[in-house]
Amino acid sequence: MIDKAVTLLTSLKKFNEANDLIRKHGSKKGDGPLLDPAILIKQAKYEDESGHWKEAATLYSQANKFKEAIEIYGKQHNLDSIMDICKNLDKMKHKVEIELCAKYFRMAGHHTFAKQAYLRLGDLKALMGLHVELHKWDEAKMLAKQNPEMEGLIWLPYADWLSANDKFDEAQEAYKKAGRPDLSLRIIEFLTYNAVVEKRFQDAAQYYWMLSAESLRLVKETGEKATKEDKKFLASFKENMKLSEFYQAYHLIHKFIEESYQAVIQGPLFNEAIFHASRFLINSLGKR
Repeated sequence: MIDKAVTLLTSLKKFNEANDLIRKHGSKKGDGPLLDPAILIKQAKYEDESGHWKEAATLYSQANKFKEAIEIYGKQHNLDSIMDICKNLDKMKHKVEIELCAKYFRMAGHHTFAKQAYLRLGDLKALMGLHVELHKWDEAKMLAKQNPEMEGLIWLPYADWLSANDKFDEAQEAYKKAGRPDLSLRIIEFLTYNAVVEKRFQDAAQYYWMLSAESLRLVKETGEKATKEDKKFLASFKENMKLSEFYQAYHLIHKFIEESYQAVIQGPLFNEAIFHASRFLINSLGKR
């Protein structure tokens, strides 16, 4: 009789009355009156369809339908309510639900909440992905230091981030650590080009020297064993070393032209240095 009454009340969307009836007369294994999860779920669906998302999420939680509650809060960007659910979930029984919490935290860019979720799961790979995605480089480096097998996940995106933020010298070193010397070379080539265009010829000389050193480092074999790549890098080493010398010499000449008063201040020795630099360039440049 009670079951029929509950079914009738539920079909009429009178959920509170149905639960009141269960409270008074229903019980489970002698533990006392309990709310019926099936009714709670039906009521939650009805509230959700009616636009009452808070009530719906609360009812889903009461019915232990945490996934549905998390999804409702996630759509509403209610991260605090998701965390309230997340911190009370059993990490063994509700792995999927905690992963869903982490997903919404990550989408919202909430590093602290997402980090807590991944730590609860013990998912260090996902945690590293979070650090990298949200540019928490200090934490990423610390995690990599504690777990050396994860170092390969950090250096390339870190180098890309450094490069995008005009931190080229640091990016160059990061590309080396990422095992991408080719990208490290590109950074130096970019810096070299900028130095020449901006008439910073001493800097250009320094960058050409770095290019030559990097090219030489990439040579694996010389002589008869040298591959096509080895020969290319060896030629690059020689060419960039020459350019480094040219730009270092021209730096003195350019400085003399732009700051001719220096010749008067510094005297005959400075003039002699300019003369030898000029002679070196004339004898070395050829048809360049």
